[in-house]
Amino acid sequence: MRSRLWAIGAAVILFLALFGFWKSAHKEVGEVRIAYLQIIPSLPVFIAQEQGLFDKENLRLKAIAVGSSNDLVNTMVAGQADILPATSLVPIIHLEIQSPGRVRIFSHSRMNEANALDKIIVRDSSPLHTVEDLQGKKVGVFPGTAPSHMLSAFFKKHGVDPASVSMLQLPPQAQLSSLESGAVDALFAYEPVTTTALVHGGYRQLFGSVYADLLNPCPIGASVI
Repeated sequence: MRSRLWAIGAAVILFLALFGFWKSAHKEVGEVRIAYLQIIPSLPVFIAQEQGLFDKENLRLKAIAVGSSNDLVNTMVAGQADILPATSLVPIIHLEIQSPGRVRIFSHSRMNEANALDKIIVRDSSPLHTVEDLQGKKVGVFPGTAPSHMLSAFFKKHGVDPASVSMLQLPPQAQLSSLESGAVDALFAYEPVTTTALVHGGYRQLFGSVYADLLNPCPIGASVI
């Protein structure tokens, strides 16, 4: 918990520095457009809003909720967003290949098992207990191309044929209900869904961080302007 609070604090400081830069470059503009995902790494935006930091810098926040990192990048490319506080590095790399210099990364994650964003969870009553048990099962994943591709690489590492696993893209608000109903056998989910499930009960962790297991520390999360 302490490491997560430090990470959030550091992210808020980064946002403040970024807003100062943004303001100096756009003195005539009073609005900053931030496209975000409904996951924990987007939290600094709302901490800044709650504490009046936008008002202090004479900025009006326009927060735009979207469903995946692909949508975030498309929103920025379309000129509808100035900042992405938390997006997958994968579509950013693809964008850099296609349009060099289009965005600038000002922060990225350093995920390990202790401060990870993700987990694989199942119902308490589930007969699944190991990664190998997911062979031939249905797994709910966060929308976008990166989560499915990373999960496929994770399965290969652990001897599970990714082609045998049905990956269903589910928005955060539909994930726990889909797991509870049996529509999926497991969830590859992000915070705060995972902690919400484990704290309220009825669910358990099958595996910790997929991202940290593939690369430790993992830079998969990026913040860009």
